[in-house]
Amino acid sequence: MSLKTSIESQMREIQQRGGRIIVACSGGRDSMVLLWTLLETQEQLGFDLVEVAHVNYGLRGEESDGDQEMVAQFCVKSQVRFHLLDLRSETPPNAGIQNWARQARYQWFETLVRDGVDVIATAHHQSDLAETVVFRLSRGVGRYVSGMRVSSGFLWRPFLQVSKGWIDATQAGQKVPYREDSSNAKLVYSRNRIRHELMPRLNQLFPGAERRVAEAASDMDEILRFIDDCYPVKGLTSLPWSKIESLPEAVGRRVIANFLRQYVPEEGIRRGLLLRLWRKLKTSSNYSEEILGTEVVKVQSGQVLVQRKVASPSRQAQYQSLLCLGRKVLIPPQGKAFLVQDGTWVAKDNESRAPKTWVIGTT
Repeated sequence: MSLKTSIESQMREIQQRGGRIIVACSGGRDSMVLLWTLLETQEQLGFDLVEVAHVNYGLRGEESDGDQEMVAQFCVKSQVRFHLLDLRSETPPNAGIQNWARQARYQWFETLVRDGVDVIATAHHQSDLAETVVFRLSRGVGRYVSGMRVSSGFLWRPFLQVSKGWIDATQAGQKVPYREDSSNAKLVYSRNRIRHELMPRLNQLFPGAERRVAEAASDMDEILRFIDDCYPVKGLTSLPWSKIESLPEAVGRRVIANFLRQYVPEEGIRRGLLLRLWRKLKTSSNYSEEILGTEVVKVQSGQVLVQRKVASPSRQAQYQSLLCLGRKVLIPPQGKAFLVQDGTWVAKDNESRAPKTWVIGTT
């Protein structure tokens, strides 16, 4: 199935059930090309499904504000609803900034989904998939060769089997506006070192290696999905040895990992942990191990249990929702997005839907 056919099919399905699509848009080349592609497709189909979500983490000062302004102005021009999560007033941790940003972003996505959004579309592409596989295999973390799926829960990744070259060519050919994120070039992050150092070298040694890694990951993901369907664990509060003792060890460890994912962050599920749990279950030994300081995984009475050590604080996602109706565009004071009614600026945080009679200003 071609990319165009695949996107059209998904959008028709969402339109038929009266749903909405929000594009997670950083303002970078990939997400702006995704937004442009979906807007072009919905115009051809005669639909009005697409909205935009942008996060300003405030980590790059004026550069972050410039990203927000560019995306907001593009939405104004395209008459697209614009959702903003403003984290500039929050203090990020000294370490693990990328995890902090990701958790904040995805918790907000969950808020949007609860507000009636069908899917969050992200611009992950073939290179991202290959990098994810290499990253996870190298660290022994999480889903290993199973990287990302085109559809997973509320996430939709229509570009997952699309090359970075196609995205770059589309941006250049259609003159899609975008902004460069300077942090993407910093080699202090493991991901960036894989992207800028390891993968180019691998492709130089074996032309097409990146594409083949991504294709192999997709094939393996289908196999793992079959295993998951055969041995469901959703909703279980414990995993008994009797459920997995007849399975090959690698399959059994996969089932254990799926059980843990209901209670333990992905980065805490390492291969070494799964090996230890399998061996303790097999030898009927009791065992206890703390995971990321928040959960304790136990083998007790022939079953795997998870106990929460410290309750994780919940984040009340603060966001603003903007809608441009094409009547009038106003630029408000700095720092906030405002709705305008009768010529008066009115701050509207936490609005999921703006009344359609209001004129919208953007930062």
